[in-house]
Amino acid sequence: MYRIVWADTRKSKIIVNGKRREVSRYVHGEEAKCAGHWVMEKWAPGEVLWGMTKEQYEAMLVQMPGLAAEQWPEKGDYEFSYLFEGSVDPVFVHKQIAMHEFKLERTTMRDRMDAMEQAEDKKEKIADEQFENLYEAAREETLCQ
Repeated sequence: MYRIVWADTRKSKIIVNGKRREVSRYVHGEEAKCAGHWVMEKWAPGEVLWGMTKEQYEAMLVQMPGLAAEQWPEKGDYEFSYLFEGSVDPVFVHKQIAMHEFKLERTTMRDRMDAMEQAEDKKEKIADEQFENLYEAAREETLCQ
């Protein structure tokens, strides 16, 4: 199920230090470009949105109590699917939905998990290389003194 919403009206309920707050959804990171535009969202259950069960999510919040996190969506929620740069054309909307569904049908959860693992591995490798470079620079600095 899809819907079209004005990005500025979209809110998320988050928990910060045990207190619930409502904040604008499309204000951080890549999604900040959505402000002032129409967006298409697709409904998904909580397990798909977060990639874990409710119990795992709650355990994560217990382990990281200061984490600002969204409230678990008991009935699911809508996630970003497409940004409309201009006006919303109904024919284009149907094409976008068809293309989105086509991609989802051809991408398995395993493919998505593999891509996430590859990204994490790459991130760790870059961090390791940066650490090694900093360590070598500091070591050379102390040897020169």
